[in-house]
Amino acid sequence: MNNDNTVFSALEDAVSAMVAEKHGPDCVVGSWVLVAESIAPEDGKDRSAWLCEGQGSPLSRRGLVECARDMYARSVRRFGDD
Repeated sequence: MNNDNTVFSALEDAVSAMVAEKHGPDCVVGSWVLVAESIAPEDGKDRSAWLCEGQGSPLSRRGLVECARDMYARSVRRFGDD
């Protein structure tokens, strides 16, 4: 197993453990998505890249991303909403 598969497997295990802790040991994971921004400031250009990994059908993963986007948008105060 290469390093990418090892990390992905560990990530799957962590997601499963979180679900079991929150919803009980009999609950199984359907789909999950991890989205992260990485920034490379060392080149002086402050470039960023997006990482999007997950498991499950593309349709259910898209639904998760849209749900998370909507929940985040509601939680963020817009500039000038004082």
